[in-house]
Amino acid sequence: PLHVDTAGLNFWMALFSGRKRWILFGKDQAPLLGPQYVGTTLDPVFEAEPLKEGWDKNRDDFCRAVAFETVLEPGDVLFVPGNSPHTVENLEAAVAVSGNFVDRSNFDLAVRELDIIGRADGRAKELAAVLRARGKPSDELSTAPGGAMPWPAYKRGARRGPDKGVKRPVGGGGSEEDAEAPSSKRRG
Repeated sequence: PLHVDTAGLNFWMALFSGRKRWILFGKDQAPLLGPQYVGTTLDPVFEAEPLKEGWDKNRDDFCRAVAFETVLEPGDVLFVPGNSPHTVENLEAAVAVSGNFVDRSNFDLAVRELDIIGRADGRAKELAAVLRARGKPSDELSTAPGGAMPWPAYKRGARRGPDKGVKRPVGGGGSEEDAEAPSSKRRG
């Protein structure tokens, strides 16, 4: 069904095999899609059923909603901003990895909604507390200790050492020396 992900969380999906048809709406389109709140959740489900032929002919509101449609193919990655109504249809068997996340764009909303949900669900209360303790993410690309790991080091199987520097794996033909210096050779 057409829905938004909980607590205003952003969403991403990487598709490895198969095909998936996605229909997405901007968060400003939600009021046009017949939002319905069921139970104690803050996350609406919607009366609109964009996977059904002629769905937008049922109500004047639906006719005004602007949908974005795409078919994910193997190797594609999709991002859905928090509070954006979306639905998906598997066109064939598929293998994908996906996740929800909090970043600077949705931090305040996620903490606020998790606090409210936390009144009935201890897990949401705990997650809100963890987010609040960590604080709002910065605008930097990575907030990982020691900064972002260079891609070539990651591909070689590097790990973070106790000093937060990037180290080469032992036994892989290299030593534990620092691997952050740029290489004169680039391999893809």
